[in-house]
Order: sequence, then structure tokens, then C-alpha cells
Amino acid sequence: MHGSQLALTQQNAKTKALEAEVKLATWQLKSVQQLAKNNNVSEEFLLQRSAQLAIKHATLATHIASIQRAERVVRNCNIVAPFTGVISSKIANIGELANIGTPLLTLIDNQQLEVAAQLYSQQIAQLQDHSAITFVASNNIYKLVLRAIVPALDSTIRSQSARFSFVKQKALPGTAGRLIWHSDIPQLPATYIQQQQQDRGFFIVENNKAKFIAIPNALEGQPAAINSNTNVDLIVQGRYAVQHNSSVTLHKS
Repeated sequence: MHGSQLALTQQNAKTKALEAEVKLATWQLKSVQQLAKNNNVSEEFLLQRSAQLAIKHATLATHIASIQRAERVVRNCNIVAPFTGVISSKIANIGELANIGTPLLTLIDNQQLEVAAQLYSQQIAQLQDHSAITFVASNNIYKLVLRAIVPALDSTIRSQSARFSFVKQKALPGTAGRLIWHSDIPQLPATYIQQQQQDRGFFIVENNKAKFIAIPNALEGQPAAINSNTNVDLIVQGRYAVQHNSSVTLHKS
């Protein structure tokens, strides 16, 4: 910053010298033009004075362009935040040479805070139908609204990124917590969902036989939505030992 400012000061000083030279060349040309009216100077000398003034003007114009570049360099030395926030870490050191695009610090926006979460498609469908969404962190509850769903699928975990805005009270940047919402669609806990070949589902009792009910799009370790109109006997004890169409004895709890 200091070096760039010093260079700009030197350029400004040189501008005054060039302006003085232009002023002198202008006066000299006018004097020669007066003498030329009385044929006291040659035409060649008049052309020389005119050319000298043109050269001085061109030199001054080139120098002014250099000053504009120097001013831009000085402006680039001033770090201006794109938004109001707090500095969480400094990357560059004082006095270190930094090129354009070099990271200098990490800035966190503490005004436009939002919650980011990776959600599965069935969870997103539930969220879009309900407005009562909360973020729970360190025994604090924050009301949220769904702001946006990123239209891209994470190929690793088959999920999408969702963004939520705080309704009023905001959590601190970097806070980790849980998203909680209530759904009218019945959910079968993940502990009752089993893998059968390529499908995931659950076992029920039908005519004293175990019947496997597949759940489309069920995800491992996640609760799954089931048909709310289904009134069946769910196999709980011994569910890992039964197979589809195997005989079972029903003991209702």
C-alpha cells in the first residue's frame, strides 16, 4: 500500500511538470505564429514548434493514463467487504505480497444467516408441505422457513442441499443442531425396516404367514413413509428370523 501510494504521488508531481511544459510549448508556438505573420521566421521553424506542442500533449495524455492505472492499484490495496460480517480468520500476513484473487481472510456474514442441511427426497417432500420447522441446538429452539432447495443431487449420499432462513431469533454462525418438523404422513421407524434382496420394507402377518411389504425409495437408517390406510399386524419380535411366506404364530402385545 505504501509503495503504491508513493508511486502515485510521484506520478502526480510529474504531471505538474508536464503541464508546465505544455504551457511553455503553447506560448512558444503562439509567439512563432505572430512572427510568421510578418515573415520573420521560416515555415520549417513554425512546423517544429507545432510538432513540439503536439508531442507535449501526447506525453501528458500518456502520463494521465499512467496515473489512472496507479490510482486503480491504490484502490485495489483497500480491502472492502462485500457484506457486513465478522472476520473469523486471517490468511495473509501483514506486508505479504498478494496478487489479485489471493485469499486474505475469512469473512462470515452475521446478518443473513441461514441453516444448511442435506436431505433425502422424501424428507424434502414432507418439508414442502409443512411450515412448522425448527432448528434445535444446545437446548435452544429456532423457528425456520424453507428458503430454497438446491436443484442438484449429491451422487455420494443421494441427497439434496436445503437452505432455511431464521424467522426471528438466530443461532451463532457455525452452530450444529437438528432439524425438527412434524408430518401428517405415518412414518415407520428405521429399526423395523429390513433388507430383502434389492428391496427394503417390513414384515406383517397375513393368514398366519409372514408377508414382506416393500417400501419404494426407502433409505437405509432412515424412517420411511407408509400407507396411512394400512391396518396390519407388524412383526416385531423375531422379525430378523422370518422369510416371506414362512409360517408364524401371532402374539399380540
